[in-house]
Order: sequence, then structure tokens, then C-alpha cells
Amino acid sequence: MCYLYLKVILIYPQVKISPKSDVWSLGCILYNMTYGRLPFGHIPNAMKRLSAIADDSVEIRFPEEGHNKLLLDVLKRCLVRDPKKRPTVDDLLRHPYVHL
Repeated sequence: MCYLYLKVILIYPQVKISPKSDVWSLGCILYNMTYGRLPFGHIPNAMKRLSAIADDSVEIRFPEEGHNKLLLDVLKRCLVRDPKKRPTVDDLLRHPYVHL
């Protein structure tokens, strides 16, 4: 659900769409592939889950045990809520994890 950024935009029209929205979506997909659930999958109510995406006080957990540290770094960078602080696609392509 978190990679369906359009729903967040409908609720929060001040959110701007940019290629960094795609980076967020990539982070959600990688998170799901890594942990078997979405970053906000532990929140049972759909509306609260959508609100959590924009709420900095809701922590995104990144359990480290058994996971590649470079992969976790990519996940953490992709799932930065502030798009200005999120990496670009070019930044991600230069990340050491991509060159393993």
C-alpha cells in the first residue's frame, strides 16, 4: 500500500509528485522483499496506515539481523520522508549495494 503514493497525494494535496516519489516506492518494494511486509504493514487500519506515511513520529523499523548492511542503507535512504533529503535515482545507481 505505501508504494501507492497517489492515495497520499489525494489526502495530502500539498505533496508534490517527483521522481523522488518513485524512489520512495522502490524503498517500499525493497522493504517488502526484505522483510515480507510493507513498512507500515503493522498498522491495521488503512486510513491510519496512510496517515503514518506522512507522520514523522511513526518510526519505520529496519531490523538488521541477517540482512546486508548496504541493502539496509539503501532502504533507509529510499524511505526518508522528506523528498529533498531522499536520494535521486542516479544517487542510488552509484550506491555500493548496486555494484555488489
